[in-house]
Amino acid sequence: MNDAIEKTPLVCIGFPTWEGDYQKSTVLLMSELSRDRQVLYVEYPRTWKDWLGGLLGKKPVPWRRMLGWQPRVWASKQAHGGEVQVMVLPPVIPTHWIKSHRWYARVNAWQARWLGRSIRKQMRRLGIDKAQGINAFNPFYGLGLRKRIPVTDWTYYCYDEMSAAHWCRKHGP
Repeated sequence: MNDAIEKTPLVCIGFPTWEGDYQKSTVLLMSELSRDRQVLYVEYPRTWKDWLGGLLGKKPVPWRRMLGWQPRVWASKQAHGGEVQVMVLPPVIPTHWIKSHRWYARVNAWQARWLGRSIRKQMRRLGIDKAQGINAFNPFYGLGLRKRIPVTDWTYYCYDEMSAAHWCRKHGP
């Protein structure tokens, strides 16, 4: 394989959180890819409802990172010597309750612009001027971010039948 391709930084717009109680294929894949390249793993955007649950101690969410009171990006050292930069996004407005597809699309597009600015800022901070991208089972913001961050090629990584997910029934995969 071409060394330039192997060493190109990777930005993953992930659906699962990086840390958790069980292993996730996306996390394992990004860990392996960090052996020979820079990896920025962007966790799925939590909502303001999630933030409030974290603030009240009802949900284990990084609410301080979500607001930028702590650094949004932290380094996860891997056993093989690699490192994954994990990014926590600012909170978003929950949208799955919106009945009108038109308004649902507008709100998500606005939020994708906002999240894109946040990701570009962290990419600049990490010295990533362009990267390859992986959208890991994040059809809503992953698609909206395609043209908003400096990524040369995108790969969509889906490991489950997403139409079974209750949260995507109304607006679909």
